[in-house]
Amino acid sequence: MQPVGSRIMRGANDPQIEFVARGWRPHPATVAYAREKVWAAARAAPRNVRFARITLAVEEHRSIERPARAEVALDVDGRIVRAEAAAGSAREAIDLVEQRLRRRLVETPRRRPRKATGVRGRGRQG
Repeated sequence: MQPVGSRIMRGANDPQIEFVARGWRPHPATVAYAREKVWAAARAAPRNVRFARITLAVEEHRSIERPARAEVALDVDGRIVRAEAAAGSAREAIDLVEQRLRRRLVETPRRRPRKATGVRGRGRQG
């Protein structure tokens, strides 16, 4: 699915937040609610949050039990922390994803991730 609309929102001292809606055009109040909830959860991060992407998708079909889906990805000083949730409405999905994001942020180690060290000269041999 292609995003219906996306925009970048940025407060005076906030890191960049990308908001993507798929399958629908959310009300501006829903966008503000999602942003508020994600930043409430991001305050639990052990390090600085540099970037966030919030994706909301709604499937318009009766047979789907939980048509609203919320996904969040945060860049916490180089470590990506993700959470997703599905529910009956967009607000419920946002609330659930906030709870899951908080739990994952608390579980995130407080130290910086190790840098990858590769062995030079060991390319594909064949």
